[in-house]
Amino acid sequence: MDIFGTVTNAIDLAEKVITYVKEARNAFEESSEVLSEVSSLLPLLSILHARIANPDNSNEFSTLLVNAGLKTHLTNCASSLQHLAKILEPYGRAVTKYKKIAAKMKWPFKKEEVEEHLQKIERMKSLIMLSCQASLVDFVSCVEKDLESLNINVTATMSVLVDIEERQRTHATMLESQYVDLQALGFKITEGLSGLASQITGVSLDQLVIHKDVKFLVNKKKLNEIMEWLSPLDFSATHSNILDQLTPGTASWIYTNSKFRTWLSQPSGMLWCPGDPGVGKTFIASAIISYIQNQHTAAATATDVVVLFIDINYKDSKHSASELLRCLLKQFGKYGFTDATQERLQVDCQGAEKRLTNDEIKELVKEQIRSHTRTFLIIDALDEYPESLRKELISHLRELSSTGLSILITSRKLTEIKTILGTGCNTLDIYAHDEDMARYIKLRIENSSLLTSIISRTPSLQEDIISSMIKRQTKCFSS
Repeated sequence: MDIFGTVTNAIDLAEKVITYVKEARNAFEESSEVLSEVSSLLPLLSILHARIANPDNSNEFSTLLVNAGLKTHLTNCASSLQHLAKILEPYGRAVTKYKKIAAKMKWPFKKEEVEEHLQKIERMKSLIMLSCQASLVDFVSCVEKDLESLNINVTATMSVLVDIEERQRTHATMLESQYVDLQALGFKITEGLSGLASQITGVSLDQLVIHKDVKFLVNKKKLNEIMEWLSPLDFSATHSNILDQLTPGTASWIYTNSKFRTWLSQPSGMLWCPGDPGVGKTFIASAIISYIQNQHTAAATATDVVVLFIDINYKDSKHSASELLRCLLKQFGKYGFTDATQERLQVDCQGAEKRLTNDEIKELVKEQIRSHTRTFLIIDALDEYPESLRKELISHLRELSSTGLSILITSRKLTEIKTILGTGCNTLDIYAHDEDMARYIKLRIENSSLLTSIISRTPSLQEDIISSMIKRQTKCFSS
């Protein structure tokens, strides 16, 4: 058995003895002494066992222990422990409670014999400690020799390392110089890329603007094609001409009228404004259009308020109700059709022979009305529209009004029109107001160099002229 096996055997025997002695230590004083000595021996054996088991020095250390005679001492120690274990074994293996009690009552050693065993164990401990010390001295001597050899190798290695360090320092200096050059080059590349990126961004923005412009022009072209296809009628020129002739401040009285304010504030409904020929119904209609547009120009919903206009005059009054409906749909194009409506009209526009029915037109108009916050329709001179067509037109308009269309109609005071509009339509009479006539006469005087020259000599003459003409109810507005 090698020294590692001998130590392992001694540890096992020491543990058995400790276990057996514990079974009887309460019955005899000598058991405590045996337990103490064996317990102090066990750590020494464990230390030896750990050193021998260490893979770094197991061979050298084991050889030193054998040369120091420790194996012989360990073998003698193991024999003593085996003798103790053999005698104490019956006490450790007592199975039942009563057998253990009976075993404790009978200590197998005499006092002299116990002291003899204790002396042997103590002597073994001393011998093991001395052997370990001797082994350690030899081991240290071997280590010193190895260190001397290692020191020689370390000196040579250090010389090589110093040379490597010097080479690394030189290499690091070169790398640092190259890094500075690369960094400078990197700055130049970055500046160049930044300039290039700015140029690319500028080009991209220009392309985006061009793309938007092209898209806008294409959409505008398509929209114009649709509007031309829908109707040739255009009342915007008529409205512009009337505004050019309108005296500033004309019809201001109507803006504060309660019936007008009610119609203006409600989401839908009809307001009939009848008047005698020559009282300025056409001028008032254009003034109302301008007033509504100006009221919403500064608001956030400016583009969401639509004002439509139909002017019926005796020279061009034979348009069918269908043509006027198509004209209303066309006017929505100035504000922008909904996507669905524009797609539908684009398809229909391409089929030149296809014409929309009245029901189809009204559905498209309703869709536009629903897409805006408010929609107003001003119709001037309904009395000049053929009587045979009025009822059909008013029927279509009343249907559109239920969707959210606010309609204002001017005409002469005709019973037929009142009957067609029905009792649900409010009436606001239009007549020549003194304020409107005074503004108009004053403007005409100011535009006449002769009258201005005469009145400059007699300032009160202007008021006399205005007062006299108002009293005579001169027709100052053309229908």
